[in-house]
Amino acid sequence: LTAMYFYGSFLTQLGETVTVHIVTHNDRTQQVEIGDDNGGVFFSTNPVEIESCVNDTFDHLLRSQATIRLLTREFIQDFFCESCMDAVVNIFKGDKCIFAGFIEPQAYSQGFNEVYDELEISCIDVLSALQYAKYGDVGRAGSNYDLIKNSAAQRSFNDIMRDILDATCVSIDITGTGDLRYYYDGSKTLSADSDRYGIFNQLAISELLFLGEEEDDVWSNDMVLTSILKYLNLHIVQEGLQFYIFSWESVKDDNSIS
Repeated sequence: LTAMYFYGSFLTQLGETVTVHIVTHNDRTQQVEIGDDNGGVFFSTNPVEIESCVNDTFDHLLRSQATIRLLTREFIQDFFCESCMDAVVNIFKGDKCIFAGFIEPQAYSQGFNEVYDELEISCIDVLSALQYAKYGDVGRAGSNYDLIKNSAAQRSFNDIMRDILDATCVSIDITGTGDLRYYYDGSKTLSADSDRYGIFNQLAISELLFLGEEEDDVWSNDMVLTSILKYLNLHIVQEGLQFYIFSWESVKDDNSIS
């Protein structure tokens, strides 16, 4: 497998600088600057589009996706991804990361009709990527389902959620900004005098619920996260490298959210 680091910037019609970073197979040995004649890869006239994938307010994972459009002379094998985390994508507007995710696996498409063909790269955010992994890394190379099941325990909502998100975000910060954060609006509590932000540590569940009788029955990570948030009637949205867990009641309220 080849491994490369693609990067480049362009100006929007409003004069804002948008920068794209793509790292394949977690290796930056070979670098290609988008827009450089030597690299043979350029931005198209409509280079980047980010859109929400939310169906309605009942969704608990408020996903988004991005499309990157390039012009290229050559077939770029790196952009064909067999698995979800083969290629990491960051998109910045100025100094702020506005999208962080992965190239969607098995979705590569490129025509060969002109000297420069338009290449459209479909990208998914972290919340969308959760569907490609099972709870506890079941099914990954070297995993032992019997061992995983025998070591299942009662775990806090916080530990389960952090394990799922941290594992998916392990290489998501391409430029090393250190801005990866999880925020919670404190809208749900067990009682009036309990810690407003501690509910995820105060609630626990058995991992056996997610593992099932057979390996094929194991829940995907997005199902696990959805079930926890649905139980508390909460929602999560990703904005760049930051995740916000909230209730719609907080959004509707006129007061500011901590």
